[in-house]
Amino acid sequence: MQFLSIDFETATACRDSACAVGVARVDGGRIVDSATYLIQPPGNRYDIFNMGVHGITPEMTESAESFVPVMNSILSLSDGLPLVAHNASFDMSVLRAGFESNGYGYPERDYYCTLLMARFAFPNLPDHRLPHVLSACGGTMRQHHDPMCDAEACAEIALAIAGSFGATTLKGLCQCVGMQVGRLYEFEYRPCRCAAGSGFRKTAKKSMSDYVCNMEADQAGAFYDADVAFTGAMASMPRDAAMQLVAERGGRPRTSVSKLTEYVVLGQLDHQAFTQGNPSRKLKTALDLVDAGHSIQILSEKEFLELV
Repeated sequence: MQFLSIDFETATACRDSACAVGVARVDGGRIVDSATYLIQPPGNRYDIFNMGVHGITPEMTESAESFVPVMNSILSLSDGLPLVAHNASFDMSVLRAGFESNGYGYPERDYYCTLLMARFAFPNLPDHRLPHVLSACGGTMRQHHDPMCDAEACAEIALAIAGSFGATTLKGLCQCVGMQVGRLYEFEYRPCRCAAGSGFRKTAKKSMSDYVCNMEADQAGAFYDADVAFTGAMASMPRDAAMQLVAERGGRPRTSVSKLTEYVVLGQLDHQAFTQGNPSRKLKTALDLVDAGHSIQILSEKEFLELV
């Protein structure tokens, strides 16, 4: 089995703002090489939120090469190998945007998604974030959001799931998990996705009564006996899963903001809008309550995951 695992970090919410890429090359069913390459994003501009996630700063990339020469070098050395990413829809969108914004077509490659593989292989996990899936495969995450570590973790997941199904090629693994191979063409692409009737299925939408507050949870936890409201889609897990985590920690998950709300968790797009001075209606309600003297903490998705 041969492939190149890849993981991008971005400087802002824009997909053409790659600031680093981690790669891990697999040959003969094992990782033979891995590295991180810094990339100077357009204008070397960064959002505070993104820096808080991955720790990469403008000072670190002010002398780095831009996207196209970095990626051309990586792809030329990988000799046409297929690409593998965890949540490939994100990483491939960063790759496409990086080439598009500089007036280039895409490199022609097949690509595969370990997130889709994991949803099929581990349907009972509470979520399918990279560290949790790696743990389910028997591995240990060294440093999440370090590009090289994430690329290595993705490679380990692909190899572990392939081994569990007895697959010796990525295409053979796709047949096992019911996944369509993604493909980049020069000026278009075909997404990597689960075939009809396989893989992850959305469950019916839950009502508030479905979230049973665990009053035996650790009372020192941040969310114990607290009303926690959510706004916007989350990147790390479905919102239902995040709300269930709050209930398991002894909290009361909510979809609306009131005077009883103690925390408001912002999904990725809502956090982006907030940092750009354009808060959502729900967040405006929370901010108005804060101005009126109510104690409400606004949490980014990263901050929520650290507390939960």
